[in-house]
Amino acid sequence: MATKNVPFTFLKDGIFYFSRRVPFDLRGHYQTDRISFSLRTRNPYQATPRALSQAAKLDSFWFQLRMSDIDLPGKHRLLSSDQVGKDLGPKATEALATYLRLKGGGRSATFETAATRAIEYLVGSKSDRPLLAYTKSDATTFRDELFAKGLSSSSVVRIFTSLRAVSSFALVEHGLSTPSPFTGIYLDRGVSGPSRTS
Repeated sequence: MATKNVPFTFLKDGIFYFSRRVPFDLRGHYQTDRISFSLRTRNPYQATPRALSQAAKLDSFWFQLRMSDIDLPGKHRLLSSDQVGKDLGPKATEALATYLRLKGGGRSATFETAATRAIEYLVGSKSDRPLLAYTKSDATTFRDELFAKGLSSSSVVRIFTSLRAVSSFALVEHGLSTPSPFTGIYLDRGVSGPSRTS
């Protein structure tokens, strides 16, 4: 029970202790059903803001736990914690525009067609995202999807060759040294079909 006028506390030997019961739906994340610890003060005017601050922190954390537990629509599209706030480079379509503008002059029509086709396949499969928001997992599942569409091994290789060229060039132009997520992806050049990808 909360001490009079000081919420979320109880007194022990004259010291205020913080105390909150863990919500039932979050018990699986804890080894106990109650969180208690000393607020290191005997003064109720110091204990009150400390208790309220700790309670607010818990409420925020419990909200995050609930969000991570539910089947949130679009959850798979959320940025990872190490991506939030970072420069992830230009979007795929912006990278294509930069690539064609700076490297397309005097090139054959097939140069533009190959680059455009690769980005269109990517955006159609994985949406138009900043280049570094794509992961290695995105790249490998994209490869498998191309094979599942019935594309030949040589076609998939050409698409990935164009993707690497466009993304690597655009990242450098954007001032980023991080390798393209489409580099280092294994492609079986001999046999097409999803059963031969890895």
